[in-house]
Amino acid sequence: MMMMMMMICVVLVGECSQVMLLCGSVEDRISKELVQLEVATEENVLKPLTTILDDDIPAIDKLRRQLDTRTLDMDAAKNRSVSDFIQQKNLLFYDCFLSY
Repeated sequence: MMMMMMMICVVLVGECSQVMLLCGSVEDRISKELVQLEVATEENVLKPLTTILDDDIPAIDKLRRQLDTRTLDMDAAKNRSVSDFIQQKNLLFYDCFLSY
């Protein structure tokens, strides 16, 4: 009986060691996949975002400021044009009125 229990223990220990080896290989594969995921994330996400932050956003901001300036210039030119038109219209009206 004692011998039988020892044989069962040896078999169980052998099975446990195989399970532990299998778990170790699974953990090894998981760690390799995690490293590949981190590298792919850096290449596909972080590098493009860094490019956007370093290059594109400053360029967009510069263009937005230029657009704001030019919009203000256009509005000022429109106001001057309308003002000049009204002034010329008034002058023509007064000239016509004075010529009668």
